[in-house]
Amino acid sequence: MSRILGIDAAWTVRNPSGVALVTTECGRPTLIRAASSFEDFILGTEPQAWNGHHNRRASLRDVLSRAEELGGSSVSVIAVDMPLAHEPVRARRCCDNAISRAFGERGCSTHSPTEQRPGKVSDALYEEAKAPGFGLKTQGSDRDGAALLEVYPHVALLALCRKGRAPALQAVAPPQELSQA
Repeated sequence: MSRILGIDAAWTVRNPSGVALVTTECGRPTLIRAASSFEDFILGTEPQAWNGHHNRRASLRDVLSRAEELGGSSVSVIAVDMPLAHEPVRARRCCDNAISRAFGERGCSTHSPTEQRPGKVSDALYEEAKAPGFGLKTQGSDRDGAALLEVYPHVALLALCRKGRAPALQAVAPPQELSQA
């Protein structure tokens, strides 16, 4: 059984990062908790109305601790939707260009990383993950131990939704409106 923490990382400190904790047993994934910010994940609270600015008060260590409480054991994989590397990411990489070439016509090009976005946000998350022992796993790296992975889920969504092209973004109703529908 493994515990996987997914982070839909904001590329700026101004916005919150979404979090999901999944457990797999006998190859079957089960969602334990999903939240729109580190704070909501820890507290189990519903997302609050967006005021245009987010003050992150919880750390990755706090999220990992809460994930262990919720899941009954330690997280073994952190999957992050944001550029991560052993060296600071300051510009497009070969992998960004390869994904964009392969999937750009299907609406799934990558964003261009810069020193400002995700820049220091990426660097900080990488360092935060190293402290409790998560090593960034890349092609040719050591596969042992807790894993920090860079993921790009948009192309997986194409396959899972059996779409030939990424769907257009649509506004999502607040949770209270969804429950009344």
